Amino acid sequence: MGKKAIDETISKQINSQVGSGSNTKVKSIQSQYNNIKFKHILLPLYVATYEYKGQKNIFYINGNTGAVAGVRPKSPINVFLKKVAIVIFIIVGILLLLVFLLAWLGAS
Repeated sequence: MGKKAIDETISKQINSQVGSGSNTKVKSIQSQYNNIKFKHILLPLYVATYEYKGQKNIFYINGNTGAVAGVRPKSPINVFLKKVAIVIFIIVGILLLLVFLLAWLGAS
């Protein structure tokens, strides 16, 4: 995208310098680009910092799309309850599997 714009600018400058009434014609233009660097910049970008239970939290809002990025604080109680629920789910699944397996073996 940027190279195309630069090539068009170079072509316009060459044509303006050569002139339209000249017998000289430019058949081709070759451009070489070295050491190209760029940085992404996203504007507007809003940064918010807040403190929650002694922990500093930062989140970012893309002002163009409204997308929000950042790490939200997690309640230790909720994390514990989720882990307990997962363990219970696994135990119940294993027990159901054993019941069905024993029922199937007993039927044969």
